[in-house]
Amino acid sequence: MSEALALGGHEDPSLSENHSRTLRESDYPVLHWLRTIGARRILDFGGSIGSLYYLYQNRLTPLPQEWLVCDLPCVAARGEELAVSRAACNLHFTSVLAEGSHCDVLLASGALHFWPKPVSCLFDEIGALAPHVLINRSPLTERASYAMVHGLPKIAVPAWVRNSRELIAEMEALGYTLIDRWLEPSRSLSFPLFPEHTVSAFSGLYFRRNSSHSRQEEIWVERERIGARC
Repeated sequence: MSEALALGGHEDPSLSENHSRTLRESDYPVLHWLRTIGARRILDFGGSIGSLYYLYQNRLTPLPQEWLVCDLPCVAARGEELAVSRAACNLHFTSVLAEGSHCDVLLASGALHFWPKPVSCLFDEIGALAPHVLINRSPLTERASYAMVHGLPKIAVPAWVRNSRELIAEMEALGYTLIDRWLEPSRSLSFPLFPEHTVSAFSGLYFRRNSSHSRQEEIWVERERIGARC
């Protein structure tokens, strides 16, 4: 986790305070699916100080039994402090993805493009395939995947714009089905010298695993057989 997100300055604790306190357009599909799923335990990958938890806490009834944010150690520590001060008893923090292996929902909002490895490697680090995966505010392209420098307040960090078909195919290979897809028009990427790489709107996707636990084991065995490594 630290290797993936700390490369360009995500370790700056002040960045965790600069998050929207109002729902954005793409937050509503996530909220809808969390309600529909009846999410009980959420692994919030790159969830900062628990920003989405606080946005959703008065809109999700009942709240999930556990909302586990996985982020850099310094961000997680700040999140723990705030959670204690706000009496958010079911909000917890970690910097170890494997601690979320029991969660039924993997949520990656505004974080997947900072993960430099294949998505399958994310599940390898978690150690399990969550029944539900919600990806939000992620730049996707119909062209070949590419790396870029993404500007954030105070810093610039490396990021990866994935080919949408390749991402979906990778998830399908892990036993998932794409259920829903939406756009976040307020987020975009433009490159004046390379207009062909413009991303007019970020994307959101909901995947549901259509396999049993035994199928999950088959996937891990097959990955071992072909020597898949992250």
